[in-house]
Amino acid sequence: MLGDTGYKAGPLVPDVAEELLRASGVRMTPQRRAVLAVLEGNTSHPTAAEIVEAVRARIGLVSVATIYNTLETLADLGLVRRLDVMEASTHFDPNTLPHHHFVCRECHAVLDAPPGFGARIAGFGGHTIEDVIFKGTCAKCGPGINQKKRKC
Repeated sequence: MLGDTGYKAGPLVPDVAEELLRASGVRMTPQRRAVLAVLEGNTSHPTAAEIVEAVRARIGLVSVATIYNTLETLADLGLVRRLDVMEASTHFDPNTLPHHHFVCRECHAVLDAPPGFGARIAGFGGHTIEDVIFKGTCAKCGPGINQKKRKC
């Protein structure tokens, strides 16, 4: 019975998420609670594999399928956003408010773009722009790293 829950976009709040999951007929388990705890306030945009690792650090052995299924349920309910960026792994963002992202081509870090960043493209050609992913080199990897690799 997943679908429109009336959930308003915003950062993930575990108590609200639990209530919506129960209202959608999803049973709350220690594993699902651990996933919510890992995602709460998480700004690193973790992959499912990273979430599995973090949940295992909290509660011990847990099925990978359980974590993947929980993430899919959370995404279907609008409680997290799926981010398909540069790599094969999907990242998950517990902040569902409209915002853009920056992805580092070197370390593959996914960062929230500052509020208002990319605002000029929001009405580009009369289209509705929901998400823009900017790609480049993050400050940690160094601004000139790509130029050093080029041979032109």
